[in-house]
Amino acid sequence: MKLIILLIGMSAAILGCGSESVYDIIPEIEEDNKLHAIVLIEDSNDQNNHPYYNALLEVNNLDIIQPHIVSASDHPEVPDYFHADHFPCLILYENGEVVMHLDDAASMDDIVDELNGNVDRFTRKMLAEEDV
Repeated sequence: MKLIILLIGMSAAILGCGSESVYDIIPEIEEDNKLHAIVLIEDSNDQNNHPYYNALLEVNNLDIIQPHIVSASDHPEVPDYFHADHFPCLILYENGEVVMHLDDAASMDDIVDELNGNVDRFTRKMLAEEDV
């Protein structure tokens, strides 16, 4: 009987967590028509975070991309949600889905190139939707 109760409780917990969206988990992120660049960090003093921070400052179009710095200790469910195994990592989130997951960047320039490529793609998509 205890086993059945335990299994039911675990199933409820798993199913309940699965229905949450990133907007529920990180309330600072609003559901809108922007790209959300989420830098997931473990330690705010870690020097490895700097290329990610600096890359966000270098992105070509900050009107389209909304940056967020999220501490794994403040939001412990976020690494599991995004399947983040390494810190820091950069998640680019668009309309409810991950469009980029970068956690092993060689340099700030690599991060900027990836971000700018996604910003260009997103901009082309938005312009195409306006033409319809």
